[in-house]
Amino acid sequence: MTRRMAVVTKPAVLIIDLLDVPKMDGSAALAIEEIIERARQAQQDVILVGLNCAVARLFGQLGILNLIKETHRFTTRLEAVAAAVARLEERDERALATPRAV
Repeated sequence: MTRRMAVVTKPAVLIIDLLDVPKMDGSAALAIEEIIERARQAQQDVILVGLNCAVARLFGQLGILNLIKETHRFTTRLEAVAAAVARLEERDERALATPRAV
């Protein structure tokens, strides 16, 4: 999964959708952690959607939840996509407001 991210053009916002993930083992959680870390290093916003209790507990134990602000965690895909659009619009507004050197 992390190799696939290297091939794809870097998006401004990354949504990690776990709605259909009832359980996760430690190695999968660590792979998700690596994806989150790489996205943050690339200055991408990371949004998490569909985190159930079992996976949230594992993420908490591994410190992964500390990497994602509570304001970046959503229960539905629609909420996550709406938040991603809002963040992209905020970035566009900031970019337009920033004077460019000529």
